[in-house]
Amino acid sequence: MRPGFDFERRMLDMDWHLVEAFNMNDIDTALLQEMVPTLTYALVTETACTSPRLSCKLIRILQLVVETFIECRKGDAYDAHVLQEDLIAVSNERDSFRLRLKEAKTDVKALKAQLARCTTLLKSCSQVLHAQGCSPHTIAAVESMLATSDSMMSTFTPTTDATMPKVAHLCAFCGKAFGTQDYLLKHIDRRHASTSEHEVHMKKATADSADTLQALQNELAIERAVANELKLARSDLQWR
Repeated sequence: MRPGFDFERRMLDMDWHLVEAFNMNDIDTALLQEMVPTLTYALVTETACTSPRLSCKLIRILQLVVETFIECRKGDAYDAHVLQEDLIAVSNERDSFRLRLKEAKTDVKALKAQLARCTTLLKSCSQVLHAQGCSPHTIAAVESMLATSDSMMSTFTPTTDATMPKVAHLCAFCGKAFGTQDYLLKHIDRRHASTSEHEVHMKKATADSADTLQALQNELAIERAVANELKLARSDLQWR
């Protein structure tokens, strides 16, 4: 009951003809609902209750009204309970989506770092292939993979130097890491000048890089699909 509630004064006259006409054997719920204002706010006095039969019938009609009111309260309580359960389920689903989104962001960050390493390795391979005059088809294949990796990197939100991990420049022959591309090229000229050794190792490195890049591209595509799905689900939850 709301604060400050007060009962109203009864000023209306009881419609005894309506009470007399109401059929107790075949209860009309629509008519009973229409009678509620009259039954509630009508003034009932001892002098007005001249017929014990009508007084008894009025009490029975009031019992029907109270029973209807109790049933409505039960229905409201059930609806509130169902809505509460739905709210809890939606809240749990939202928390689950948030956790999955956080995990997806972590996986995407790791994949971006690994893709950056593969891109650096492909750049090294391309430069060395050009320098050693290898087959144009091999060079074209490496440059094609490099262009694909660059396009994959451009689809993500750019990261700052503070959040993006530094990528080591790896030698395709011995796997040694260098801080810059210039140091890597000087190392190749000093340690791996042999053409035959260069071609064998470069072909192997190119094949390994191609497989790794393809796997990374597939994983990134899956992660992007999951991220889009989580974004749509989160938008749907916000509108509920």
